[in-house]
Amino acid sequence: MKYIIEKGSMNKTKWIFIFIGFFLIIMSSFDLYNFLQANQFVYQYPGDWDKVILIPIGVFLIIRARKFSVQSRDLFVEISNDQLMFRAERKNSVRKIAFSTIEKIQKKDKKIMLTTKNLSKIIIVDFNTVRIRDDNRKSITTALIELNDDLTPNN
Repeated sequence: MKYIIEKGSMNKTKWIFIFIGFFLIIMSSFDLYNFLQANQFVYQYPGDWDKVILIPIGVFLIIRARKFSVQSRDLFVEISNDQLMFRAERKNSVRKIAFSTIEKIQKKDKKIMLTTKNLSKIIIVDFNTVRIRDDNRKSITTALIELNDDLTPNN
């Protein structure tokens, strides 16, 4: 199971924005240059803005594409066959914890914490700081609590 806490990586969208931005800049610059050369560099305002306005739009799209590279470091929780992978904060790297080292997973307030066999406590998800829809929050919480039930031995 994989639960994306925020939007996932938009790598394709990033490259589409970059290519369209460069295309608009090159096309508009070439068209503007040909127009100015044909009219002996005499430009008539306000009628010929269509050749100029696409250049800043292309620059805007290239700058806007940076947003999608930031999203590639989004928060997530992934439960595989033998390990739990998660990123609780954007600045952190992906953490992988084997099920054999997990002692228990518990929920306190709006935090889901993991306790390992060597008694270190790790915050998997802090719902106070992360924006997430309620249905996703419930499904992540129930999946992690069920994982805790599966990992604890039945006495």
